[in-house]
Amino acid sequence: MKTQRNSSRDGREGHALILVLCVTTCCLIMLGATISRTAATSNVNNRNQQYIAGLYAAESATEKVFEMMKNDFLAGNMVAITNGMANYRAAIPLGTDGGSPYASYWNNWQFSDGQGHLNSNYVACLMSAYQLSTNWGALRSQCFGLYGWTNLYRVLSNAKQVNTLYNITSTCQQDIELDLVPIFQFAIFYNGLLEFTWCAPLTVNGRTHANGNIYTGSTCQLRFNGLVTTTGNISSPAWDGHTTGQYSVAAVYNQGYSTNWQSLNLPIGTTNVHELVNMPPSGESPDSSLGQGRYYNKAEMVLLVSNSTVALTLKSGPDDPAPTNIVANYYPTNLDVSNYVQISTNFPWLNVTNTFTDQREHDTVKVTDIDVGYLRQWMVTNRTMNTKFPNSSGVYDISAVPNIFYAADNRTISGAQLTAVRLKNGQVIPTNTV
Repeated sequence: MKTQRNSSRDGREGHALILVLCVTTCCLIMLGATISRTAATSNVNNRNQQYIAGLYAAESATEKVFEMMKNDFLAGNMVAITNGMANYRAAIPLGTDGGSPYASYWNNWQFSDGQGHLNSNYVACLMSAYQLSTNWGALRSQCFGLYGWTNLYRVLSNAKQVNTLYNITSTCQQDIELDLVPIFQFAIFYNGLLEFTWCAPLTVNGRTHANGNIYTGSTCQLRFNGLVTTTGNISSPAWDGHTTGQYSVAAVYNQGYSTNWQSLNLPIGTTNVHELVNMPPSGESPDSSLGQGRYYNKAEMVLLVSNSTVALTLKSGPDDPAPTNIVANYYPTNLDVSNYVQISTNFPWLNVTNTFTDQREHDTVKVTDIDVGYLRQWMVTNRTMNTKFPNSSGVYDISAVPNIFYAADNRTISGAQLTAVRLKNGQVIPTNTV
């Protein structure tokens, strides 16, 4: 029997097979590309996640250093910072750090300072010796309008995760500015609630700051001619027996005010920061933590007014073995001008006979009046002063400079009296030029 081959059908089947193979090939190519793209994306994501984790780890190291520097600066000033540099460089997160169940996480990380030193941070002062000797100037950012001594440090840490597929090092850098700001730039500085409720007419001609809220409200004008800042809010609540309905005159802020400001912390080892300006009690060492913070101990010129004596002590420091004393005597019950001859002779810039009435408390205030302009001239011309602090046209030797003047009125008062130290003619303060 003879059969006949159908060539047309065989051709169609061959074409179908080729078409199936082409489609399959295209699908395999697309599948391979998708798998490759997915793998590449996963690889990029993993690398990115490890990089970000490294940034957090490096930031943790710099934050650890920052916290140490902050605590040392507030507790011990720039001396503590200088003495602590080795500790800052070694302050990396450790698996042995206590207080956290995740401390062992840091065993997976290796830290370096970018200069080839493992288990170390880079910590250095960015200012030259010349810059450090001339670093007094205007401050920036939230301290705008104030002057101080600026100290700039750089903290850098590299972090690399160990035992991973990727050799990635992440870096975090922080520049830290440690500023010493004399609080006496402020007309008023309060470390807590600052209240002007029911005040007498008052004009404040300088900066005002409170590490707390500020209360106002009175029938008299309260005027601020300088910027007012507070870490809290400014309000006029009922206070000290007075209601809000009694407050008829609003306070005036000629330079504006700012609330929720950054706290300005005083570097003194006590929660009672008023001790900063108090005289030390008998027996307290000037080298104690609190003693080192007292301006009485820091001052090169200490003026003490008592019931019958005015004494000015000139000293190079708290441990000066040979301070110089200038003394004037008087009788507190004798108001005759001749009674105060010693004071007017030895201290021509001083008056202890003036009084005024505190219009809020209705108390009589005994005043120690200091003429700053006259004091400025006296400091560079008085023979005793120049023997202790030699100067040439107001330029002092760096080894003996009168930086701080401390005054305290310790006269006895009754229940209706107060004492105060008042400065006048202070447009130009004594210049301690070195």
